Amino acid sequence: MKNNIAFAIITTFSLAACQALAQSGEEMPLEALPPGLELSDSEVPFDGQLDSGPLTPDVIPAPTNELSPFSTSGSSTEDDAIAPFVPGANMREYGCEPALLESTGTWLRRGFWYAQADMVILNRTWERKGLLLATDATLLQGAPGLNGIRAGNDLNIDGNKPGADGTFRLTLGRFLFRDEANRDHTTEFSWWGDGHWNQEARVAAGQNATAGLQVSNFIDRLNTSFDGASDMRFVYESHMDSFEWNYHVKQRMSRDRMEMQPSGQWVRKAHNSVTYSYLAGLRFINHREALDWTANDIPAGGGLTEDGKYFVTTDNNLLGTQVGGTAAIERDRWSLEVLGKIGGYWNAMDTNSLFNVGAVASNQANGEEDTLSTVGEARLIGRWHLRPNLSIRAGIELLWIDSIALAPQQLNFIQSANLPIAESGDSVYMGTSFGLESYW
Repeated sequence: MKNNIAFAIITTFSLAACQALAQSGEEMPLEALPPGLELSDSEVPFDGQLDSGPLTPDVIPAPTNELSPFSTSGSSTEDDAIAPFVPGANMREYGCEPALLESTGTWLRRGFWYAQADMVILNRTWERKGLLLATDATLLQGAPGLNGIRAGNDLNIDGNKPGADGTFRLTLGRFLFRDEANRDHTTEFSWWGDGHWNQEARVAAGQNATAGLQVSNFIDRLNTSFDGASDMRFVYESHMDSFEWNYHVKQRMSRDRMEMQPSGQWVRKAHNSVTYSYLAGLRFINHREALDWTANDIPAGGGLTEDGKYFVTTDNNLLGTQVGGTAAIERDRWSLEVLGKIGGYWNAMDTNSLFNVGAVASNQANGEEDTLSTVGEARLIGRWHLRPNLSIRAGIELLWIDSIALAPQQLNFIQSANLPIAESGDSVYMGTSFGLESYW
C-alpha cells in the first residue's frame, strides 16, 4: 500500500513539471542576456566563436621542444607536455645545443683501486774510489830507466760496478674519500726489490814477482794475511728490498674550461693544471751483502804453501718514517711528475766474518749494533694516458741509503771475536723505469 501511494505522488509531480516547461512566456530583453549571447544584433551568423569582437584568422603555433630563453631548465609548457622527449633537452640553455665534450679532467684517476707496475733498471755505486785488496809486486827489469817500476795488476773492488741490474716495483692503492678542496685521499702499499748486484775479479802474480801478491796494509793492519799468494779471487754480492705504506693526499686537475670554436660551437676541454700531493708513511728496507775472498799458494815456511779464505756477510734492517710530495704538470693526454721522499730510520745491523790462513791464523767474529740512517728518494716520471684508466709510464730513478754496514768495509785480519762494525757506508742507486698504471 505504501509503495502504491509513493508511486502516485512521484507521477503527479512529474506531470506538473512537464507542464511548466511547456508553458509559453515573454521574450527576455536583450539587456538581460550576457554579452556572449547577444546574437540578435550580430552581423554574422554564430560560428562557434563566443567573443564579441571582430573575427580575425588565428595562427596556431607549432609545437616546439625549445625552451624559452628566460625559462629555467626543467620548466615546461602545454606543448612540452605532449612533445616527445629529446635526450639532452634538459641540458640546453639559451636555445643552444649542449657543449661538445672533447676531454675532461674528471676522466682521470677514477676508481676505488689503482695499481702501478714498473721494471726499474738501476746502477749501484757504493764507493767512488773502490777498495784495494792486493797488489802485484812484479818489477820491470832490464829496460834502461825502467828498473824498479812496478808493472803488476791490482785486485780491486770497483765502487762503480757491477753495473746495472733489473728490479721490480709494485704498488697497490685504495681510494678513501675526496675532500672539499677536490683532493683525493688514498692509502697505498709498495714493494721494490729483487735486485742482485754482483761483481767478481781474479789476479795472479807475474813471473817476475819478488814476493807474490801483497794484501793492502789498510786491510791486514800488519797481521798475518794472504801476503805472498800466487793468485787471489773475490765474489761480491749485494741485495736490496723495500716495503712501504703511505697515506697520500693528491690534488686533482682544475675545473674544465669551455672554448668557443669559429663555428660558434662550445667545446668542453680539460684544464691544463699544476697539481701537488703530499704523503707520509712507514718504510722498511733490507740491505744485505756477502763477500767471498780466496787466496792460493800462500807461503807457510819450509817450502810449504797454504790456501786462505775470508767470508763476510752484513745485514741491515732499516725501519722508520718518511715524508714526501710531488709536483706534476697535467694535461688531458699526458703528465710529468717530480717526486721526492726522505726519512729517518733505525738501522739494526748484523755482521758475521770468518777467515783462515791455512793452519797459521784464523778468526771468527760476529757483531750486532744499532745506528740511525737516512734514506732519500727522487723520481721523475712521465705518463701517457692510453685510456682514462690506463697509462704507460717511464722515468728516472734515484735512491740513496746512508749509514749502513757494507761487507768490504768489514775486512781486517784482526783475531778477535768482538769487532766493531764499520757503519759509515752508503749505497746509491740510479737508473730508469718503465711500467703501467691502472685504475678501476
